[in-house]
Amino acid sequence: MSEVAEALRETLKSPNVLDANYEGANIVDVIAKLAWAISRQAEGLNEMAGAINKLAIETNKEVK
Repeated sequence: MSEVAEALRETLKSPNVLDANYEGANIVDVIAKLAWAISRQAEGLNEMAGAINKLAIETNKEVK
């Protein structure tokens, strides 16, 4: 591997964060973890919106 390729590889890898194979995480692992975290937050917000909507209907008030 060339020195440039090795330097790029090392900048995209983190020895402080491990991936599923217990290897240094790379940018793809980070993006995947961020996407998973955003998805979980969206699910939580969706549940909260549903609860607020249900409460608004029950109290006959419109939430805008």
